[in-house]
Amino acid sequence: MGKHTKEQNNQLKLVEKEHYSRWEHQSYMTGPEWRNVEMAEEYADFLREGNSILTFPYFAQIRDIWRVRRESFNAANRYNGRWNIMTATDYYLMDIIVPVFSTLEYFPKIIVSLLRFFTNEKNVDAQGNITDFQHYLASYFTRYAAKLHTLPFYDHPYDEERKNLKAFYNSCQNKTFIDRISYFLVSFDLFIRKWISKPFQSYSTDEEGVNINPATTDILVKYRVQGAPTEAEAKQKFHDELDFANAFESEEKRAVIADERQITTKHFEKNGASYTEVYARLHAPRYMAFQDTVDTLAEHDIHLRRSGSNQNVQVKVVIETQDVNDLAPLQEKLKRTVDWQVERNLQQPDDDSADALEKFEARKKSSSYLYSYTDRIHANRKVCLFDVPVKNLHETIDAIRKCGDKTKHESTTIKFIHNF
Repeated sequence: MGKHTKEQNNQLKLVEKEHYSRWEHQSYMTGPEWRNVEMAEEYADFLREGNSILTFPYFAQIRDIWRVRRESFNAANRYNGRWNIMTATDYYLMDIIVPVFSTLEYFPKIIVSLLRFFTNEKNVDAQGNITDFQHYLASYFTRYAAKLHTLPFYDHPYDEERKNLKAFYNSCQNKTFIDRISYFLVSFDLFIRKWISKPFQSYSTDEEGVNINPATTDILVKYRVQGAPTEAEAKQKFHDELDFANAFESEEKRAVIADERQITTKHFEKNGASYTEVYARLHAPRYMAFQDTVDTLAEHDIHLRRSGSNQNVQVKVVIETQDVNDLAPLQEKLKRTVDWQVERNLQQPDDDSADALEKFEARKKSSSYLYSYTDRIHANRKVCLFDVPVKNLHETIDAIRKCGDKTKHESTTIKFIHNF
């Protein structure tokens, strides 16, 4: 069965090179971009808890995003050479721009944060309540982080948000010293972001201002029909099952057939029974919706075999414990769980070149674990990244979800599947 998948994949890479084929390194080089999203989420949570904007760990987070960039490059190098990573796509360039962007954003705050030694750790009013402006900032960064899941940073309406920030600030009564500093810092941020974003907007949008990059990734899936139906009957069963899977999903979470003409079938006998397998290329959503799509397809026995022509994909997991001393043991348990799943689903590379085979042999000897980092705020939480085979991806992420011990208040949550 693996042979048919390989043949189908290689054929699609030839005839659908623009839409289907992707370099292996692309999944791993998205690390800094999504670390930037998490930084905005962490910033929002930090402010929502009433903490002063001056006490956020800016320097540690800047250091960490540069480390994520380095680790992302090393992970990508497991598949493609350094020169290929640097020149084949714009991912390498973005992996420089995003940390630089974050550093420029945080550097003025690092300087101003020296005032924290002369102010309170919490931004509260005379009654001990979190100020209205602090609530507004937390709400803004929450919205900003949520939009970053589907909208590039350079497409955000920074000018409009800056005007709204000024209007709300002026309407606030009894502003604290920290409120005043927060306003000028965030207002300056929005001003800088607006002008930094302009070159990227012209590069990534068409004449009408619409983003030229599709919000989907093509996947190759397999559906098995028991018995010996005709090719037309097997394809119809697949259509019916896919329609049923999509019937209860919102439009942005649906996986749709890319080209009817590219649906193929394979008949085989196993243990005295007859089966027909249907292979199809689907347009699947990127970002957060992809995880739900994988779950829904698996529930209907439609299983991934390739994502963007690739056999592996990067999976991000957030682990959390009640007792900080349980964090390291949980991480080791998670590593063993994923390694066991990876070993079961590891396949020969589609590329038969000597370089590809050499890298494959090296991966066989290494762990699926790539790297990890914390938010520098919560000692009982960590983000771990893994290199996971697309084959039976659902089985692996399901095993990850069950890894935590609920009696000890442990959780292992799939944060993101880097399918673009």
